[in-house]
Amino acid sequence: MLTLVNKITHKHIAFAINILVALFFVTVLAFKKGYSYVPMTLAALSMGYLSIYSFKLKKKWILDKNDKWMIFSFLFYFSGFLMSVILHKDGFREIDNPSRVLLLIPLILLFSQFKIHPKTVFYAIPIGSAVTGLLAIYQKVFLGEDKAFTEVTHHIQSGNISVTLSMLSLAISIYWLIQKEHKVMAICMICSLLGIVSSAISGARGGWICLPFILITILFFYRHFLNKKIVLTASIIFIAIVSAIASIPKFGVIQRYYQAEKDIVQYIEKGNKNSSLGARFDMWENALLGIKEKPVLGWGSKGYIELKKQQVKQKTMVKPTLQYNDAHNQYLDSWVKRGLLGFVGLLLVLLVPLKYFIKNIKCENIEVKSISILGTIHIIATMFYFLSQTFLAHNSGSIFYFFSIVLFYGLLRSAKI
Repeated sequence: MLTLVNKITHKHIAFAINILVALFFVTVLAFKKGYSYVPMTLAALSMGYLSIYSFKLKKKWILDKNDKWMIFSFLFYFSGFLMSVILHKDGFREIDNPSRVLLLIPLILLFSQFKIHPKTVFYAIPIGSAVTGLLAIYQKVFLGEDKAFTEVTHHIQSGNISVTLSMLSLAISIYWLIQKEHKVMAICMICSLLGIVSSAISGARGGWICLPFILITILFFYRHFLNKKIVLTASIIFIAIVSAIASIPKFGVIQRYYQAEKDIVQYIEKGNKNSSLGARFDMWENALLGIKEKPVLGWGSKGYIELKKQQVKQKTMVKPTLQYNDAHNQYLDSWVKRGLLGFVGLLLVLLVPLKYFIKNIKCENIEVKSISILGTIHIIATMFYFLSQTFLAHNSGSIFYFFSIVLFYGLLRSAKI
């Protein structure tokens, strides 16, 4: 009887976890801090389960090589912030955001004990992409807001997250095509386009740079399952629709493109650093100068602000850039503030999971292959976001990135069993 109760309890908990995972993608941009409620709830649940697992059930959490590397990368990433706080006396507020990464580590155990069904994610991600698109349209058209999701998080963050949801949905649509579920495939394609609409309305433009690269990545990894004529036709149609979305004046994508082009020309020809892109180029140049001065230990967050003030006095940086607390580039920001340790930590949380996902793309099991592709797409897209935005400096970006990594990792391990 007790065994039956335990089985029912385990089944119910697994069902609840699957529901929460699905809700994450649906609610990530639906309301303020929607990106944090599910991950933090599951993190609390995982820590409680780890305590029961270790002390009440008296079981030892056995880690394989991949688990150890994943946890090591997370710990190393956090240690960069902790070391910077200690060395540069920045204040423990600096580790508030990265400390949440540590809370997600026990999820590796939770997801290994309570299986996440692949179709939970294969359905939830496109729904989440559609929800963000429809909400963005509602806010733009009916509420008359200039940019979508401004009450949820920074518009660049929401724009980037929307791009990720869109590209993941596109990859999932090919999974359903391979399964010969053509209606579901078509719905996922529409959901993917709604994600693009969401990004367009958000007012962000940096995330769009990754679109052609992600599209090529998806087609490359699925190439053995696809007819070349169908791929070419579908690609042309998809690109045409995305181009049509970008050309809608109300979304302002084309206007932002021309503005970016103008900013670049003025920066190169006239040295204008007071535009949006000009300010970014200015901060990147001066961040590199800061890195040259202190490549190993970095400047710390407070020290970086003082560095910028010093550069303004020396007239190597324009004064308006003082309003920004970061370098608007995740790679440079990590290095200039936290030195080589911070930069390596950033690379680890990108490359360790990326290596694992790419290794499993070769698997013949279509579910394992598709999950691996989703993880790979997520990381590659984020790498592009890092070029023009300190994506992980915001709670929205940090939680979205790391939770999704742990989720895809756990999902992949379960699918391989």
